[in-house]
Amino acid sequence: MASAVATITGFWGARRLALPLFVALAVFAMFFGLSPGLADPDWWWHLETGKLILAGGAIPETDPFSWTFQGEPWTLQSWAFQLGLAWLWQLGGEGAVAAATAALLALAWWVAFATADRMIKRPALVVLLSLLLAAGIVGGGAPRPQLISYLAFALLLAAFFHAKYSGRSWPLLSVPVIMIVWVNCHGGFVLGVAAIVALCVLEWAQMVLGRRDGRQLRLCLWLTLTAAASVAATGVNPWGYAHWAYPLYVAQLDLAADIVEWQSIMTSPLRGPWYALGGVLFFVILARARQRPDLVEMLFPAALFVAGLMQARHAPFAGMAMLVFAAPALWRDRAGPAPLPVAARLAGWVIALAGLATPALLVQGPYRPAIEQVMPSDVTAFIAEERPAGRMFNDYAIGGYLIHRLGSDRLVFIDGRADLYGDAFYGAYAATISAAVPPAVHFDGWNIGYAVLRPSHALTKILTMRGWRIAFRGRSHLVLVAPGG
Repeated sequence: MASAVATITGFWGARRLALPLFVALAVFAMFFGLSPGLADPDWWWHLETGKLILAGGAIPETDPFSWTFQGEPWTLQSWAFQLGLAWLWQLGGEGAVAAATAALLALAWWVAFATADRMIKRPALVVLLSLLLAAGIVGGGAPRPQLISYLAFALLLAAFFHAKYSGRSWPLLSVPVIMIVWVNCHGGFVLGVAAIVALCVLEWAQMVLGRRDGRQLRLCLWLTLTAAASVAATGVNPWGYAHWAYPLYVAQLDLAADIVEWQSIMTSPLRGPWYALGGVLFFVILARARQRPDLVEMLFPAALFVAGLMQARHAPFAGMAMLVFAAPALWRDRAGPAPLPVAARLAGWVIALAGLATPALLVQGPYRPAIEQVMPSDVTAFIAEERPAGRMFNDYAIGGYLIHRLGSDRLVFIDGRADLYGDAFYGAYAATISAAVPPAVHFDGWNIGYAVLRPSHALTKILTMRGWRIAFRGRSHLVLVAPGG
């Protein structure tokens, strides 16, 4: 009997036991405000897009959600993720989506942890280091395509790390396969290509500057082939290599300055100092290493760390890179941890199952009311019932939720698809809602019938002064109806 139990529970060695721990931490982050979770307003339009793909069996080519851009060309760079999201929703609703979100976030961080611990061989130490470097990724717990980028980047690092330090280069064969999935799930695939090219260039530089041996040459040649194959793999998507233009276009949009994830992580009062502390810790580890770090170990994570300081969306990748490349500096030539007793392994299964079940239970319990308090469900119920006449003007932040709750019957003015709307239109919206320009400049020309705004918006005060009637006062938003409406 004991042997059977040991066989069943044997999966949870010391290194694997960290996975359910990370799942539990991801659940905690989502349900206690460190990560947005289901309160993220943008995931709703991703869900509705996936439903359209499921229902129609094809990728939409034009915008179906807004009246301002209805029928305009729309590139779905995350269509595969959106399809999977809709399938999960049909399978298990919000609980399944929340569980999958926690699992993907935890798995990405665990892959980076396991990669580092294969060299350090001190799981407890690496778990502690993981927590200290987790400021970037802890805010990524939302059902959005970035989850795939986190996991894909972690797997790419693992493949490179194995090739560099074990001398066996075959794991690099997985990188082009990873890239095929990545390019169909998120525009962050550009970062993946940049990463593998940067690693290749740095290893060639390392060889030129001194490490001229057969092993280094073999690694450089493998990396060169991997980089070329990865670039080729990015053409495996419905748009081919033209798909490259889209994330590059998004990156140069000026409106990104108003989006939190495109701002510096240092703007966050909690994650900013945490991230800075993790960076200082990493560079102290490098400075105290017995063997001088090479170009990859120094420059690759350092560049990502600086990128995270500039834009929070890069911080998760910086955290994973720092965790992985701290390993060579902390490495000790020692045996791995002793096998865990059966009771500890059984506890691993219990923690894992509880971690995945908790999102489903919390969604049906206290979490749903919390989401309802954040999202304007009362406003959407009023609009669906009272059906105010005319076109809708709405707050950018809740556009995705309005798409989900109101459907095609009530098209939105704007939503989180900033790349679709572009700088000119978003600028007109931002200037209007903040009253930086008079309503006559843009608002009057849009022929709005009713507006969904926060009481704090400057436009709200202006519209009430112009005779707009507050038809409904919700928890977070008002519905204002035009004079005569």
